[in-house]
Amino acid sequence: MATREDSRAYGEANRDLASLLDEAVAPFTELVDWWQKDDVQRQMSSRIKRQLRASGVAGDAVESLAADIRGPRQGEDRPMNEPETCAAAASPSRGGDR
Repeated sequence: MATREDSRAYGEANRDLASLLDEAVAPFTELVDWWQKDDVQRQMSSRIKRQLRASGVAGDAVESLAADIRGPRQGEDRPMNEPETCAAAASPSRGGDR
């Protein structure tokens, strides 16, 4: 059974990882139409995967987590008029204020 301290440490670790992911992709999310550029998407995915692996995420989960964090690629479904950024998805501190 998890203790309160375990839960708190887990939450802090997740916040730290979200912050690292946010820092890794922030330069890309400032590019115009970043969600429509395959080369930018590849670079973002690479950085996200590197951070996930470094934080100890299991190898088989890295691909799906990276795709969830990055969001849809060009041609995939995306909510109309809502280019959700990786930073907003990965970090509650940045929310949708960008």
